[in-house]
Amino acid sequence: MRSLNLDQLRAFVEVVERGSFTAAAKELNLTQPAVTHQVQELERRFALPIEDPAFETVPLFNDELVAILPAALGQVPKKVTPAFLSQCPLILGSENSALRRTIADWLALASPPPRPLMEFDNVEAMKSVVAVGLGASIVPSLSLGAGHVMMANTLVRPLSPRASRQVGLVRLRGKRGTDGMELVSAALLTLRRRPAARSG
Repeated sequence: MRSLNLDQLRAFVEVVERGSFTAAAKELNLTQPAVTHQVQELERRFALPIEDPAFETVPLFNDELVAILPAALGQVPKKVTPAFLSQCPLILGSENSALRRTIADWLALASPPPRPLMEFDNVEAMKSVVAVGLGASIVPSLSLGAGHVMMANTLVRPLSPRASRQVGLVRLRGKRGTDGMELVSAALLTLRRRPAARSG
């Protein structure tokens, strides 16, 4: 990882002061992806997500992550550990994705995270590669439900220790959506899991 530099800090300050990555890029005479990259470098260095102030994020629920492995792999434990999965050829998502960072943190519980055999931007592609026996992966459990690619010749195992990703609704601050968007947002907000009521 590269060391902290003034360009990263300058980009972060401009994003905060201007209220968006696009406005910061204009002020710095850079492209929006360049500013995003500078801020992502800060996120990686300090292991903290830096939110774009132009957006509001509403957490909905946690989606459990699971291991998927080729059925032909042989002896697979009932719960998959970082040590076990690190010994398999890995098919993972894009290095810059939040899902990949979560998986890398989980794999690092055993040792430095191994390099993947292949990387994809699409979970369905990852599942297909695992199904033909080229490696193992970790995917969100929601990607295994109805409406997704069926997974013949694939074993699904829970992770030990457990890992999950946060699913949320991201909205542009201060912008009123269309009636259709408001309807979809309201439906998504019903998915929010409420804390269990305490008895007593």
